[in-house]
Amino acid sequence: MKKYRNILLYVLLILAAFAMAPGSALAQKPEIVAVDKVSGPMEDIITLKGSNFGSVIGDVEVHFGAQKGVVKTVTDQLLEVAVPPGSTHDNISVTHIPNKLTGYSSPQFLLSFSGVSPFDVTRLGPQQDFNAADGLYDHCLCDLNTDGRVDIAAANRANTNISILQNTSTGVGSINFSKSEENVNFATLQIKCGDLNGDGRPDLVATEGTTAVSDTRIFILQNNGAMNFTHQEIKLTGQLAGKIEIADLDRDGKPEIIVTDQKVNPGGGKIVILKNISNGPIVMESPVTLTVNESVSADAIAIKDLNGDHFPDIAVSQFGSSTNAIHISVNKSTPGNISFDPFTKLAIPDVVFEMKIADVDNDRKPDVIVSRVLTGQIAVYLNTTATVGGAISIVKKADLPVQTGVWGFDVGDVDGDGLVDIVSSSTTNTKISISSNQSSAGNVSFTTVEKSVTFITREMRVGDLDGDGKPEISFCSVDKPGTPASKVSILRNKSCVLPKINPERTPIAICANLLPYKLTATASKGSYYQWLKNGVQVSCGLNQYTFDVTAGTGTGVYSVKILAEGSTCASTPATGCSLESNQVDITVGAASAATFTAVADPNPLCEGGKLTLKASPTSATKYSWTGPDGFAKEGATVELDNFELKNAGTYEVFITVGTCVATRKTVVVKASSFPTFTVGYPGSNNLCEGDPAKTLTVFPSTGFNYQWKKDGANIADTDASHDVTSVSSQSGSYTVKVTSASCVGKEVETAPVVINVVKPPVAAITAPASACEGQEVSFTTTNNVGDPDYEWTFGDSQTASIQNPTHIYNNSNAGYTVTLKVSFAGACPAADTHTIEITDAPTMTISTTAPDYKICSGETITLTIANTFVDPVWSNGDTGFSTTVGDDGIFKVTAKAANGCVLTAQSTPIVKIPAANIILTAEPAKINEGETSQLNADGLLDYTWTPSETLTASNIPNPVAQPIKTTEYTVSGLDQNGCIGTATITLTVFGEAIVNKLGPKNFFSPNNSGPNDVWLVENITDFPQCAVTIYDDKGVKVFDAKPYANDWDGKFNGKDLPDGVYFYVIRCEGEENSPRTGSITLIR
Repeated sequence: MKKYRNILLYVLLILAAFAMAPGSALAQKPEIVAVDKVSGPMEDIITLKGSNFGSVIGDVEVHFGAQKGVVKTVTDQLLEVAVPPGSTHDNISVTHIPNKLTGYSSPQFLLSFSGVSPFDVTRLGPQQDFNAADGLYDHCLCDLNTDGRVDIAAANRANTNISILQNTSTGVGSINFSKSEENVNFATLQIKCGDLNGDGRPDLVATEGTTAVSDTRIFILQNNGAMNFTHQEIKLTGQLAGKIEIADLDRDGKPEIIVTDQKVNPGGGKIVILKNISNGPIVMESPVTLTVNESVSADAIAIKDLNGDHFPDIAVSQFGSSTNAIHISVNKSTPGNISFDPFTKLAIPDVVFEMKIADVDNDRKPDVIVSRVLTGQIAVYLNTTATVGGAISIVKKADLPVQTGVWGFDVGDVDGDGLVDIVSSSTTNTKISISSNQSSAGNVSFTTVEKSVTFITREMRVGDLDGDGKPEISFCSVDKPGTPASKVSILRNKSCVLPKINPERTPIAICANLLPYKLTATASKGSYYQWLKNGVQVSCGLNQYTFDVTAGTGTGVYSVKILAEGSTCASTPATGCSLESNQVDITVGAASAATFTAVADPNPLCEGGKLTLKASPTSATKYSWTGPDGFAKEGATVELDNFELKNAGTYEVFITVGTCVATRKTVVVKASSFPTFTVGYPGSNNLCEGDPAKTLTVFPSTGFNYQWKKDGANIADTDASHDVTSVSSQSGSYTVKVTSASCVGKEVETAPVVINVVKPPVAAITAPASACEGQEVSFTTTNNVGDPDYEWTFGDSQTASIQNPTHIYNNSNAGYTVTLKVSFAGACPAADTHTIEITDAPTMTISTTAPDYKICSGETITLTIANTFVDPVWSNGDTGFSTTVGDDGIFKVTAKAANGCVLTAQSTPIVKIPAANIILTAEPAKINEGETSQLNADGLLDYTWTPSETLTASNIPNPVAQPIKTTEYTVSGLDQNGCIGTATITLTVFGEAIVNKLGPKNFFSPNNSGPNDVWLVENITDFPQCAVTIYDDKGVKVFDAKPYANDWDGKFNGKDLPDGVYFYVIRCEGEENSPRTGSITLIR
């Protein structure tokens, strides 16, 4: 396991620690431990449970992806927030503005709206197009100016401007944008939104989109408010920047920037990590890389918590390979120290350009979703991880057919049923696919519909843009010759809302003193609410989410209709929305003068303890309690054993006096919870002998009692930190036992941290003093104890990070200086240098018969070097100047030049394109003679059918066939990758016996005079399944053939047969029991 740490972060780590105790230091990160709901509509109240939220509403901001919610109440451990309409599918974040630190929920939140599944494509509005800049490639959604409307930022690869589309929509149904530009001096490719410096404003990160193949840049636009940005760029030396993610990898409250490297690295694909050390202005540490073993590049990436330990894990794919895989790494970081396990690999035979993590089957475990470009599918892998914090397991459950050329996709609840739907693009068709999720735990099921659009598309986003809480679909057009679109297009979601009334308690009798009794319906901004009593309207108004049952309205059955998309209080056209809610049966009784109170004992409550809820006096008829996690009990005093954090929140009791509810009381129950404790330390877990002591710190670092342990035994320290001195006896496994004075008997112990006291590493280069251009040179160094970092620079701007690398110099030089630095994450550094002379040698390059290094299924590619070299040996074992290969991969050749230099060259990675996925049907597949069948083929760009004689056309995808016999049709053509694809289908024909369609002649005269020289059977060439056998008058077989080509000339074994009468038998396949027989007269 390779670890990336920095000693300079030590002080920052202490500041970033989170704590539970109220009144603790400002520098403690908000910690979200639990969320009471993972989906809900706009204005729904979500309760976050954890610690370090503070007590001042103005100090905290809560974001649901693209938009922040309105905080309703906040205590140090409980926070209630209203869901904003512009929520996008993402983790909920809580930012404490004074200390600029952010905490994130483990589950992602899904904006829903109480709609109906599957999605009705007719409920999409007309396409609206908004100009970006030339070469539009990607876009992201976020409320850049915090005005409550979600804006769009777009990357453009043929323009140096990032396009900012400020949302100027004036209300529901009106979507408009005002465009401005941010010039970053380079074209851009990918773009992402996220708050990097904890000020509550989303910043922008984009990758360079020029033709450069290395040393590309990322651009950070710090959001200063009011659409004003400060620019900075960071060069990624040796890397080709691909996809971007923003995630707090070490949970120190400051999210990192993560970028995939699309450049081919034979030693393993690379992921670039920029550690965030911002404290005001955005500041990132120098880039470090994470190696994706068993991959040569990295592209599509998703970073979310896959094993439930609150640390985001990484899933990534290789760039542009048809023999791809999902590579997953478990996050093993601690605050300030970024560390990941080696990647595990799950093969997927397709090019993957997009990857998302979302809970598809609603089992509270996030699943992995990828696009399959070549097969036109979305693959869904369900999460079957068994252990919190343990090894991650995913299992493929479905390949969803979508449009061919699917590239990007996004997730969101477009039909409003509370499940994650998928919206996907197509770079080949002017259609998009909307896949409605109808899955259940452990089972994957989607219903997919398509929507025609103006342009071919690439990147998709799902999010509400007009403030009605129903997510729109936005997408980027793809420029192509003759169609330089560069449009961000929007399809407005006009789905109807099926309202729900809360409280749902029905029937209910309420005493008159409890009036007004408030009913609340599902929020849908811009809609009219028609409140009904016994089916008759009692009130109707715009955005009237609530209704008060009063003495005036009184007893009755109440419901509500949401009137929208053309429906109003005055009219409800057929195209509008008018769905009715559940009914609540309310009876209003006489007033009650009784007064009651309700309390929780104790409050706050330790996890594992007993919660007691009491209402007094106890003279009421009935006490009905409800609360978090489905709590429901009756009685003046109710109890809950084994209290957990999920049980914290608001409890309500309905108190019935006589026959009606006289009082409703609420109690807020807090938890004295133990957060997840971790031990952090600066730099590496290796401590060099003779160096200063390494300080270990437990997080949270205040508010608890601590007992340090080494190798399972208590040691002297009981503070929040412990110093490990640099002597060998201090090597060991360190943990902390944590207790709290407020929760007697409760204790937890941290996961162990292993500290190795090691001898300082040695750097000693072993390499030749000279070598040739193009020669593979081996560099080695001393073996060291532990797992130090190796940093090689070869003097020609190339680098390596393994212990014993090889390198090829492409230019001669009297003396390249090779430098090696060995350290433990910068600690205990050792260095060495070596000079190597590179002499001239002819350049050995590999040429190929396929310039793009792509081959179709079943094809091969020939790799060749010039015949001026000697003794070539290829990496596949072939010798000679060329080799022919039919597989993916990188191939090397080693050969000797005329001057004796041993040179090595390697090919560009060869990509094997899978066979075309041709879907071929015949409707019907069996016909009677004289009938027709509709043939249909899909999956090719052009079509050629054979045999063509019985088809209405041979060059279209859907000819009509009318064969007179059972026929096998073959269709072939080019697929989207330029490969030839072929498929066959058999059309069965029932009808008159074949032999009855034949016309055998009873006479022929084979005398070379022209007419009648061969025995003719009319029509037999149409039936190759028929065999002909001929006998003489003695029963001797003189001829047989299958098929018969009308070519018997009266010979047997090359000699003329005598004149006379001969007999024939004709048998056809499937009709062997009814042959045709007869006689032939042969006269010369």
